[in-house]
Amino acid sequence: MASQLETSKSNSAYENAVHTWAQIDLSNVQKRLDEQGIELRREQKESLSNRRDLAQKTKDFKKLDDELKLLEFNQLLKLYQNEIDTLTTKQKKAESYFFGFYRVIAEAPDPKPLLQLSLKKINDHMKNEELTNEILRLKDELIKRADYDLLKQRLLSNEQGTAELIAARLKQQEDMFKALIDEKESNWASVKNQHQNQLNMLKSTIEELKTSNEVAELQLYSHHQQTDHSAPSTASALVEVDLLTREVETWKKRVFELEKRNETLRTDLTASKIDSKESTSRGDLSKRLSELESENVILLASLSQARESIKSLAREKENKASLDSDELQQRIREINFLSEKLRSMDDYEENKQELYLMRQIEFGEGEANEDKNLDSLLLKRNKALTKELSEHRSEHEDLVNKIQSLEKTLHIVSTKLEDAQAFNAKLESDLTNVQDVHNVNFNDTASIMSVKTHGTRQVGREGSIGGAQNLDDASILPIITKQRDRFREKNKSLEDDLRKQQSTINDLRRKNSQLQTDNEDLYEKTRYVASLRGKDYKSMSRDSSYQRENGRKLLNPKSNVRNLENPYHISYESKLHPIEQFRQKEQERVNSRLSPVERLFIFVTRSVLATRTTRILFLVYCVCLHCIVMFTTIHSMSLSARMIPEVGLSHSTGGVADANGGKIIQDASF
Repeated sequence: MASQLETSKSNSAYENAVHTWAQIDLSNVQKRLDEQGIELRREQKESLSNRRDLAQKTKDFKKLDDELKLLEFNQLLKLYQNEIDTLTTKQKKAESYFFGFYRVIAEAPDPKPLLQLSLKKINDHMKNEELTNEILRLKDELIKRADYDLLKQRLLSNEQGTAELIAARLKQQEDMFKALIDEKESNWASVKNQHQNQLNMLKSTIEELKTSNEVAELQLYSHHQQTDHSAPSTASALVEVDLLTREVETWKKRVFELEKRNETLRTDLTASKIDSKESTSRGDLSKRLSELESENVILLASLSQARESIKSLAREKENKASLDSDELQQRIREINFLSEKLRSMDDYEENKQELYLMRQIEFGEGEANEDKNLDSLLLKRNKALTKELSEHRSEHEDLVNKIQSLEKTLHIVSTKLEDAQAFNAKLESDLTNVQDVHNVNFNDTASIMSVKTHGTRQVGREGSIGGAQNLDDASILPIITKQRDRFREKNKSLEDDLRKQQSTINDLRRKNSQLQTDNEDLYEKTRYVASLRGKDYKSMSRDSSYQRENGRKLLNPKSNVRNLENPYHISYESKLHPIEQFRQKEQERVNSRLSPVERLFIFVTRSVLATRTTRILFLVYCVCLHCIVMFTTIHSMSLSARMIPEVGLSHSTGGVADANGGKIIQDASF
């Protein structure tokens, strides 16, 4: 806000300086000063030569005799008088030149700070341009690197995912090897148990075999004799044992193969678990990636939308700032204009006082005559203003009616013009159609004449028909072209009339606006006259009596009072400065909050200080009251001093009076 006020002040200073120097017209002033300087220089040379001649004549005069001196004295005196006159005229001319230049250049502002400020503004503007270019470059770079955070986040997420994947794979490998080791340990334990069982079984079989061997030896010994009968049975037993051993070996091989197969299946199971986990993690990652890409697209769309909204808000703010700056400049110009007007009216009281003194000196009449003359002048001026206002109002109403009638005629003419344009377009289309038909008929007749060479009668008839058709077309075509030309001329005349009516409407609108401004000025003048009349209660009573006698209601607006019936009140109030309106509202608010006693006191004070007569009467009243109070005080003091000796004698000396003491006390009291 402070920067805006500074810029507005600098702009107003620039405008005032430009306006002042434009009024000064420095080039013409320099030319005029050159001419005046040349003239003064020429007169200075002439004066110097004249003074030399005069000095030479004075020397010659001193050399003359007394008789000749008496004869030449008048001539020499005349030369001295002429020289004195030329010097005085020269001095007056120089003073007039100086004061003329001083009047022109006195109110001109110093251009040095303005030039310095303009140079500073140019440098600031260049710096601002550089900064704006740098900002644009940085914005472009920022737009190019807008996905930095997204890439960084994606990189972190990828690193985290890879770390998690490596950890999962390591854990899976560890689980796989652990399961493999557990499986091998379980296999080894089962093999150990099997071997232990086999060992126990073998031990038991060995013992059984030992026992069976002993039994067999006994049987062998006992049945030695029966060798021929037992040999085939032992051979069959040996064969069965051989078969059983082979079957045991095959089962051992089968168990070993199954253990290997179990280990491979366990490794395949762990690998399949790892692959399933990896596939699930990959699916989760792809799903997360698609979600992130969709979120990225949404964020980019929201970012573009936010940028557009920011640009629109920036444009709105710039427009609003430009409008506010324009309004501020307008307000500042109004303030400057009003301040200049106020400065031009600063000598109003002095002129009024001088007029009052001149009237007293010239006519020797009192204040009552002056008030009477002022009241009569105000009444005459009020009558003239009301008459002028009524005339302007009647002219305004006539102009409004004329504008309405012209708008109606303009509407009618525009509708006619539209109808004529439509009709003209229709005629042109018909004309083009007729020309096309003419060309088609001409080609058909030519082809018929070229094909049907036999039958001269038929050919002659067709030729006559084609000739008649050509004649009809030739007779219609100039009529249509003439009608088209007439319509064009009519359209041109209507357009000219439309332009004239538009110009008259613009003139009437301009006159209407001018009348409105004149009416507003008259309303302001009447308010000013009413404020002058409001300062004198006698003039108000005379106006009211005059109105009652004549039975006329004059335009008598009251100052600082809302008049809703007057149409120019709103426009006048809108032109007032906002600070003045706020001051009036604050004054009304403060007056509304006051008590009746305070209002009465303010009313009495304003009525006493309203005019010069009331102020003088109040001053005389105060002086008289002061004199009366002083007189009564002195009188009461003198009476009390006279009573003091009697009281002293009656209380202290027992009724014996001392004449000298009484005199001393009386003298001291006075």
